[in-house]
Amino acid sequence: MNLSDFPFGRTLSFKLARRFLFPSLILLFLDPQAQAAYGQRELASPMIGNADHAGAAASIGPRESAADSGHPSLLWNESPTAGFAEITSNRLSSSTPLCSAYTSAPTDAQSLSAGTHTFSVTGSSSGTIWGTGTYTDDSRIATAAVHDGHVAVGGHAVVKLTKSGGLSSYTGSTKNGVTSRSYGSWNGSYTLAFVSACSTSKPTPKPKPTPTPTPSNCSTYATAPSNATNLSNGTHTFVVTGSSSGSVWGTGTYTDDSRIAKAAVHDGHVAVGGKAAIRLTKFGG
Repeated sequence: MNLSDFPFGRTLSFKLARRFLFPSLILLFLDPQAQAAYGQRELASPMIGNADHAGAAASIGPRESAADSGHPSLLWNESPTAGFAEITSNRLSSSTPLCSAYTSAPTDAQSLSAGTHTFSVTGSSSGTIWGTGTYTDDSRIATAAVHDGHVAVGGHAVVKLTKSGGLSSYTGSTKNGVTSRSYGSWNGSYTLAFVSACSTSKPTPKPKPTPTPTPSNCSTYATAPSNATNLSNGTHTFVVTGSSSGSVWGTGTYTDDSRIAKAAVHDGHVAVGGKAAIRLTKFGG
């Protein structure tokens, strides 16, 4: 026995039955096999029109461009070394926006006001949609986005949804692995436009490289004095053997009576006991 066996069953429109009765039935069939069986019963039901619900076959690959390949474009800035100090690398920008920067698309557009709305969407092949290009406002947005070629199933994209008045008819089709249905007059519609791909996580920053000093012949340089009190203002080049003894005052910039060998270790230019050629710049206090 089915709904059409009752007198009132033949008078209900398919749209009213889909809106009020079928959601309750769907809740009863949660496993995939039951849902598939339910879909077969729905297609076979006398309440559904014949040719009005037959989708016209068409097959188009999803739209994409080289700019939307999903590979972020990163710019890097590497500062030159100071002596044997560290090298810094900074990620300046990424061409792919984060999906979290946008509002997630609702299930359908029935609660939306007329006009254009921007959402992030994750493509889906489940749910029901009516129309091709222009969809009834109760069509599932995530599925329509795949059908219309803006995102792959499981992929992420930013789309603009424009809601408007209804049409007198909607034509179903099969596109990008998703089948939409045909329908007659309905009071609300929407269209979708692709904005960009989006990412659910930040790109991995470029790893910080390990500085590699260039060995040089230490004998070609004068040995650094104990401190810089007797040096003239300006730049001097010395070879220094790193030390942990003595006193230093300052960080990065040191008093001229600080021990040079220890300041070189403190500033990261040489290890204790190691040798390095450094440039020392003396100026006023």
